[in-house]
Amino acid sequence: MGATNSSVFVALMAMSFGAFSCQQPPNTNNPTVSPTTERGVSSPTPQPAVPSARQTLPGNQQETPSLPAPNAQENTGNNREVNQTVVAPTGGPLPGSPSSFAPLVRRVRSSVVSIFTTSVERQAVGWGWGEPSEHLRRGLGTGVIINESGEILTNNHVIRDAQFIEVQLDDGRRLPATIVGRDERVDIALLRVKNATGVHLQPAALGNSDALEVGDWVVAIGNPMGLSQTVTVGIVSAKGRTNREVPLDPAGYYSFIQTDASINPGNSGGPLLNLQGDVVGINTAINREAQGIGF
Repeated sequence: MGATNSSVFVALMAMSFGAFSCQQPPNTNNPTVSPTTERGVSSPTPQPAVPSARQTLPGNQQETPSLPAPNAQENTGNNREVNQTVVAPTGGPLPGSPSSFAPLVRRVRSSVVSIFTTSVERQAVGWGWGEPSEHLRRGLGTGVIINESGEILTNNHVIRDAQFIEVQLDDGRRLPATIVGRDERVDIALLRVKNATGVHLQPAALGNSDALEVGDWVVAIGNPMGLSQTVTVGIVSAKGRTNREVPLDPAGYYSFIQTDASINPGNSGGPLLNLQGDVVGINTAINREAQGIGF
């Protein structure tokens, strides 16, 4: 979110196991009594024969592996004690999840820019004496390049009231930018870089947020607290959050993607990406009273 706003807003347009043993406890109501001989010595309970690992069949038939005997022991009477070993999945990445997000980040990070704004604020003098004072207010946020002409998508609240806007590319170069358009109802603004002749600008691909499902992986890249190119990862926690659930401008139109990817002041305007590296949302807001709730 931009420092020009007291809340962190980011619009999401349309957001081991080891083996364990499971043993059935014996029935203590009817304890098993082992048969005894006349001398009082317990004789073993007969065990079922265990078939060999391979059996030779008559004629020209091939050997067929036999099934292993079940790991069970049947006691006399109606009582039975069964030992079973259940193996859970081993620790590691979930099926279908990437082992690393580094390849995705390498492809997209050059499309993400840090935004720095400067505005002039006037402060009235108390008791009606003297002239109003002026001071500079600086803000920060994030944006994403969407075409080679240098147009950048960000949040409107990031550049609201800004007299000067500067964007910082992934390589550290800073370029001035102007406002092309804005829509306060959805908190979106479009910027264009100035003096970009000879500068290679890498646009990000725009994806389809409608194709997202709750539980999908998402990646956020931004400039939180001035720490440019910060990458955080999470999942889609929910979809379709409205302004009744996200207390922003009641006049605005919102259909937020909720995510637990870490979002902080300065992330506003940055992209939310799917695993293909496509932009599926613009980070807009967080719930300051909670952890892991961003929109």
